[in-house]
Formats: sequence, structure tokens, C-alpha cells
Amino acid sequence: MREYLNEKTGEKLICHTAESGLRIAVVPKKGFNKTYALLCTNFGSIDRHFVLEGKDIVIPDGVAHFLEHKMFEQKDGGNAFDRFAKLGASANAFTSFDMTAYLFSAAENYEESLRHLLSYVAEPYFTDENVQKEQGIIGQEIKMYDDNPGWCVFFNMLRGLYKEHPINIDIAGTCDEIAKITKETLYTCYGSYYHPANMILCVTGNADAETVIKAVDDILPVTEFKKAETIIPKEPDEVAKEYVERKMSVATPMFCIGFKEKPEAPKLKCDAVYSVLCEMIFGKMSRLYGKLYDEGLIFGMSAAYNYGKEYAFVEIDGESKEPKKVYEAVKAEINRVKAEGLDENEIEIVKKGLCGRFIKGLNNIENIASSYAGTAFYGENYFDYGDLLMSVTKEELEKTLKNGFSASTLSVVSSSGEE
Repeated sequence: MREYLNEKTGEKLICHTAESGLRIAVVPKKGFNKTYALLCTNFGSIDRHFVLEGKDIVIPDGVAHFLEHKMFEQKDGGNAFDRFAKLGASANAFTSFDMTAYLFSAAENYEESLRHLLSYVAEPYFTDENVQKEQGIIGQEIKMYDDNPGWCVFFNMLRGLYKEHPINIDIAGTCDEIAKITKETLYTCYGSYYHPANMILCVTGNADAETVIKAVDDILPVTEFKKAETIIPKEPDEVAKEYVERKMSVATPMFCIGFKEKPEAPKLKCDAVYSVLCEMIFGKMSRLYGKLYDEGLIFGMSAAYNYGKEYAFVEIDGESKEPKKVYEAVKAEINRVKAEGLDENEIEIVKKGLCGRFIKGLNNIENIASSYAGTAFYGENYFDYGDLLMSVTKEELEKTLKNGFSASTLSVVSSSGEE
């Protein structure tokens, strides 16, 4: 068991690798009554092609999300949610491009809830009948997502940016793809990715490391880990489509601009650099935001850097009656900043603001757990992020700006084709 103390933030992090191989992180928070636990496996929607013990395996789209749904069903006919409810805990789960997470929050009985979480995730139960039933349920969920303008404008942006990378595939898959999923598919993927050595448990809030570690050692067995190797196809530098539009029932057209960036390591440092750039060029206090707002071209706009397994992109989204004008203004501003350079004083102001936002986020135990787990899979420590932000230099920013923000896509959801 290793203990780390960040002297600047006062945050304590206790790390331990259990005998089963599970990596454990505990962040105790004095004065908190609630406990939040997040158990993640390094298996997401983009892990659809992998090699295990020399065998090449390709699975249908949407398996990671489908598996997440089925993990709650138990052999006795019950549902894992029922036990959480009896313990007074609130439970949930989610699937992203890169991982699947199972979680709960509780103001009491956190040890019992933690043991329940570990137990049901360690005991999958799939049958032909319950898989077929779930296909109908998830099929309805897919249709609901397809009716969500925000979801559509984002995924159409990804389909425009990426030609080969599976990030261009909806996390839930399609109705045709999930119809191909069988119990054998689920057991294969569970056996390939749900080994404790491929997982991370992060517990934050009112918790102590000894209790967490004992629960893990009591429940998770020690077994051989046969690591699956995810295969990601080579992605070209250019985008698949520069413009994608879909008509839906929206009051104001929605837009999502994507810039295809090169995935690099260390990922947290790249995140820090891009976050400073996004805030300086596209943030609410930026010259571009003020200009677009004053001209009535936007009603709001936000920007973020996203990264994961062999992908990285910047997304800029908002609402506008003329999305194409916004797109052209964004590209023009990037070219202007590339030519004129960045202001040193403004860089320092933005860095301090982002660092303050990071420190404020440490009061949110849910944010701590999800952020820590998301970076730990890459061998990095989320608690270093504040220092990384403050270490960003003008030279790093201008080099990143010069080498990136080139290949781009505009995705629009419009009501009547007007832009």
C-alpha cells in the first residue's frame, strides 16, 4: 500500500494492487458523509477487434454497452439494483469509448454496498433468453438516442472526422449489430477484459483503505490473466467528410465542429496544453466568443479536448442560426492566432483559472473517481493535473497550435435546412 499527499491541494491518495491484480485507489475526504465507488474495466465501445492467445476476434458493435446492461442480472432471478436499494445506496453504470464503469454512492452501509458491487461484477450470468430480451430493450434505447439532437450532432461530427477508427461508431451500436450478439459473445468479452488485473477500483469520500482492500481480497479470486490486445485500424490524417448535416425538429440549428488531432503521450500533459488553447481561443472570455456573440451568431459555445485509445480531437459545440459562418470564423481565428502568436500574460491568467477550476473539482467525489480512473489506465495520475497546467509554456502552446487544428469537420442539426 502506497500513500501520496499533494501538499498544494491537501489531497491524500492511497494506492494498492490486490492479490487478484485489481488496482485500488482510495481518496478519503474528511467531513464527507457520502461514499462513492467506481469499478472500471478497460473495455469500451472501440474494443471491437482484439487478439487473445493468438486468436483474432471481431465482435458486433455495441457489445461493451450490451454487456454493461446484462451484468446487473443475477442467477437467482434478481437484479443487482434491488440489493443496492435495500442497502440505501444509489447505483448506476455507463459505457464510454474506452471503458465500462459500475458505480454506487451511499451515505450508509458503504462496505456492504462495496462487497455487493464486487460480487455481482465478478459473477456474470448470460442466457439465450435474457440476451434476446435485452436486444429489444437496447433497441429501444438506440432509437431514443437517434432522436436526441445533441447526441446526433456529436456522433455525426465523429463520423465526419474519422474514416477507420471505431470511435465513429455509436457506443450502443445499431439494432442490426446488437441482433448478432449472443451469450457466447458476452462470455468471450467478459473473459477477455473483465479480469481484475484489467480493472481499477476508485473509492472516494467517507472511506478507509483497509476496509476497501479487505473487501477486495475477500471477494475477488486470484486467477491467471490472459491479456487481450485491442486492434485499432490505422487512421489517415484527413477527415472522412468536412460537412455533415441532419434535419431534425430543433428550434435553433445545433453545430459541432471537430478538429482531428494526433494522439500523443503523456496524455494528461496534452490535455493540459489543449485545455489552455481551447480556453484562450474559444472560451467565454476569448476574442472569438465575444465577436460571435455580439454579432448574434451564437447563443452559446463550448470547447473541449477529448482523447483515448489512438484518438484525440477538439470539439466546439453550440447553437447558431448560421453554423457555416461560425465554422469559417473559428477557422479564421485559428489562422490569426497561429500567425500572430499568443500573449504571455493571457496565458498565465488562463492557466490560473483552469487550475482553480481543477482544485474546485476536487470537492466533487464523483469527479475525482471518474477522472482518476480514466487517467490511471494510461499509467498517469489525475492529481498531477494542476501542476501540469501550471507548467504549460508559451512554446508548447504555439507548437501544438502550429502542428494541429488543421483537419476539421462541421456537423449540423438543422430544422429546415437553413444555416
